Amino acid sequence: MKKFILFSFLFLTLNGCSWVGEAFNQKGVAAFHQNRYPQAARDFHWAAFFQNQDPVNLNDEGYALYLAKDYDGADRAFQKAGALSKDQKLTFQIQLNQALLYCDSAALLGRPARKDWLPKGIVIFQKLLQSDPDNAELHMRLGFADFQNSNPGGGFLELDQACRWATPQQVARYTADPLGGSLLILRQIQAFYVKIRYFKKADEVQSAISRLEKAKPNPGHA
Repeated sequence: MKKFILFSFLFLTLNGCSWVGEAFNQKGVAAFHQNRYPQAARDFHWAAFFQNQDPVNLNDEGYALYLAKDYDGADRAFQKAGALSKDQKLTFQIQLNQALLYCDSAALLGRPARKDWLPKGIVIFQKLLQSDPDNAELHMRLGFADFQNSNPGGGFLELDQACRWATPQQVARYTADPLGGSLLILRQIQAFYVKIRYFKKADEVQSAISRLEKAKPNPGHA
């Protein structure tokens, strides 16, 4: 009986069992939405296993591991996903996730082995901006990373670019809520300026926020 079970398992593995992989994927999605990130990562791992190392599942595994604070595990999953991805949009998302990981201050604390992560993340953001130069979120992320890397000149430049492109027309290209996405970017930048006590810049960003808020449709009027 044990030999039969082992043979069946190997048969499913060698021949690819997409329905089993999809079942694990659905479990992973459910766990992710419940904020059970370690469980989601395990489910996405098995989904990838049963779907011939599908880079989508590997990317999902990496992101779940990142949120679970398993930073080295997330890096390995993203590296594998990036090596296997043949889709331009998926590759862009994988690289964005990698950059977020590499520039996360929590991931860098007390780990000398990760001392090259911040520069690597900055390079990834710069490359992503070459293909999408009007992306406000990318400019914002790169700006924050530049400040973290003791490059305030580059940081101010990137945050100015982020404010310039944080418009519903531009943000609509990569979010279902263009106005909300624009305001979110601007408010994050404003909060950063308040944190470093650069109130003049914070006030400038507030002006942009106010303009967008005034343009917001009032649901109470036809």
